[in-house]
Amino acid sequence: MKKILLLLILFLCSSCYDYQEVNDLAIVSGMAIDYIDDNYYLTYEVINTKNDKEDTNSYTYTSSGNTISLAIENINKMIPKKVSLSHLDIVIISKSLANHGLYNISDYFFRNNKITTNFYLVMSNINPKNILENKSENYQVNSIAIKNILKENKIDIHEQFDYLISYIMDNSKNIVIPSVKLDNNIIIDNYAMFKGDKFYSYLDEEDNKVFKLLKNKGKITYDINDTNINIKNNKTSVYVDDKKYIINIKTLAYIEEKNMDVNYNLLEELAKKELKEKINNFILKELDNDIDILGFKKIYHIKHPNDLIENYKLPVEINVEFKIDDIGYVR
Repeated sequence: MKKILLLLILFLCSSCYDYQEVNDLAIVSGMAIDYIDDNYYLTYEVINTKNDKEDTNSYTYTSSGNTISLAIENINKMIPKKVSLSHLDIVIISKSLANHGLYNISDYFFRNNKITTNFYLVMSNINPKNILENKSENYQVNSIAIKNILKENKIDIHEQFDYLISYIMDNSKNIVIPSVKLDNNIIIDNYAMFKGDKFYSYLDEEDNKVFKLLKNKGKITYDINDTNINIKNNKTSVYVDDKKYIINIKTLAYIEEKNMDVNYNLLEELAKKELKEKINNFILKELDNDIDILGFKKIYHIKHPNDLIENYKLPVEINVEFKIDDIGYVR
């Protein structure tokens, strides 16, 4: 009986080990990192768990250091509570840091087991600190708002930081991350491409649409034959045979202002032709610049494991199935 009582006491006590009240923690939801003159400038967005500071849902701290570890050490000293980085949702990096390279911060993140690495990485053309410090009636916490916007654009776990670094390290594909900007509110801008761990270029407006189309990331609008067509859903598959890649894309679209005079069959044929041309131009441009953001290298390696990865550049066959949702209208 004494042994049973002792076991019960140990079990009940163990649940309280290393326990801390949420209100005693500074929970960091977002982080902004800039790199200027060999120094890292770091900003935290901290959730206001007690709502006891200036009646706001979050507040920011900023510090710097000549290494990322020193910048984090300095900012943690400024905060009166114990800092928790285990719930980090968003890290915003500047173009300057992206040019410097992601390896310069990833090593510290992966070595420090108190920092989660399954956050989403975004880029900003302005000082990323300004994004986290932005005050808007529409957003209670800026980092959470960014995460929700990314979810609306169908981001998934394979686009989190730890996956991105693994893609870079095994050279399976070039990574692409969303960029954000301020236009009264926080909005998603064009995607940023990387070569290795360093920023290469932004996708232009047309290529940005094609990338979103191929990756099924949110609504896309095209003007075809003087008609605005909104693509609301698409499925893309890519595979390779011995001689070429085959891309099959099935798309469902709609027209906001429907017109009985529109010939839907003709419009679908025009849309198929135009999208096929845009996708082809996009892929040729990426291959010419030795950029692989669609993962052709990985697809090729799976099919041809004993061949040199440098031989991955093959012709591409594109098949587009385009359907306009015109329920209630006569074709």
